[in-house]
Amino acid sequence: MILASPSNNTNKRIDQISNCEQVHLNNGSKLCVYVDIRDSDWNSFVTDAKSRCLRAAEASFALVGDKRKESEASILLANDEFVQALNVRYRGVDQPTNVLAFAASDSLTFNIEGAPVQLGDIIIARETVLVESMQQSKKITNHLSHLIIHGMLHLMGFNHKSHREAVRMEQLETNILATLGIDNPYESRLTKTEL
Repeated sequence: MILASPSNNTNKRIDQISNCEQVHLNNGSKLCVYVDIRDSDWNSFVTDAKSRCLRAAEASFALVGDKRKESEASILLANDEFVQALNVRYRGVDQPTNVLAFAASDSLTFNIEGAPVQLGDIIIARETVLVESMQQSKKITNHLSHLIIHGMLHLMGFNHKSHREAVRMEQLETNILATLGIDNPYESRLTKTEL
């Protein structure tokens, strides 16, 4: 389920069942991921963006997801304007951000017995991610994977409101990224601050 356009005055979701990608994990559980590349310019910067999003979501769910249940999540690759509109509407912050995660458990949703658990929506802002990638000397593909993992952790109940929570979340992100062959994105930050 992908959030409707922020210019729409309803909280209506767009059903995109036909675009669901089923990920079957080794333990028999399933994760269904909807990927919507709303801003086609993503395709100019990330080769096979959809597959990268799916791999990052799968790796996150495999490490910390509820393996007993079938779950669903959506990923929207958008632009700064779209993310800024959502950020204003839902967080009261009038600027874009790299990733927004709207956990279904935070809203007034319910799960029908036997139906997949709705994890929520992840929305990524292209321009912000490009700028961050350049400023931090990171490959955009690795940064995108990191942000999808970060968003998935939020959907599964993790946050970084306290220092302890932030450290735990960074450890999980680093472990998940390692399963994808991606280096620790926090390592350069640690090295710079230790000098």
